[in-house]
Amino acid sequence: MFSRRVIFHGGAAGVAATLAACSGSDADTREPGNDYVAAPPQPRTFTPPDELDLLGESRVALPLADGARLYYWDTGGRGSPIVLVHAATGSAYVWGYQQRAFAAAGYRVIAYSRRGYRGSDAGPVDENGRALARTGRPLDDLAALVDALDLERFHLLGHAGGGGIANGYMKQHADRILSAISVTAIQGIADADWTQATNAIRAPGGSADVGSFNSNPPELREVGPSYRWANPKGLAAWVALERSNRPMSVDHAAGVEVTWADIEARPFPTLLIAGDADLYAPPSMYRYLKSRVPDSELYVISEAGHSVYWEQPVTFNGVVLEFLKRRFG
Repeated sequence: MFSRRVIFHGGAAGVAATLAACSGSDADTREPGNDYVAAPPQPRTFTPPDELDLLGESRVALPLADGARLYYWDTGGRGSPIVLVHAATGSAYVWGYQQRAFAAAGYRVIAYSRRGYRGSDAGPVDENGRALARTGRPLDDLAALVDALDLERFHLLGHAGGGGIANGYMKQHADRILSAISVTAIQGIADADWTQATNAIRAPGGSADVGSFNSNPPELREVGPSYRWANPKGLAAWVALERSNRPMSVDHAAGVEVTWADIEARPFPTLLIAGDADLYAPPSMYRYLKSRVPDSELYVISEAGHSVYWEQPVTFNGVVLEFLKRRFG
């Protein structure tokens, strides 16, 4: 067991207590000021979870209106549901660190592979194998899943690109959301002040352009340098998942325009989680986001990049579970 010191500024002593319990060591809470959680790098001997070590009997394909099938898993149980929406480099298989931890805390945990990602069909395709335009909006696929599972109200966690899809769903179905958990997500907000600032921090050019941001391998863009140095086994597992998760060409836009007016009208609490080494959504961006999101809390987790849920799972899980316990009992 390794030692852990937690520095949280913002008056949530329960976070420090939760993280101490998770790590088996003491934690200290500093005076209010910034929302910040510090966590050490994972030990080099840290072993990633088996990607197939998934709870529950429901690893099935949900038929959609256009004939496509959506792969998902569901731990079941009577606890409040938490629905996980993955990033553009993810799938239903990336939540090995979260599934058992959240289920053990009493929640019903559900994750799915977005259309065209590992296990899920893209839908009708053209002669070149590319998905036909608008073969189902991503937020409609999410809606079909929660409707099929009879989820009246649930917590919705969106990571990275999944955060934009979650925002689109929450705009149209706010009455079904218990809480929003936004993890290192660019958000998909359409207002120019947001899009210009978020696009400006990445090098211009398309994914194939030499020197552009997207020309770098996914592991350089989405896994923090501290984790890559300290945990080569964990990095190799993340890369293997990313390679297997790569989707067919599909429409990844949420399918509805989300504006600041939509964000500021939220009637439910929001947990914001950023990584201090994230190249997509740095802490400064999330601090601005916090100023615009009503009833929101911000946690910046140290030594973590874009894949904070994977790089610092003990800290990440502790922050999420403490928030849910404190807000909902």
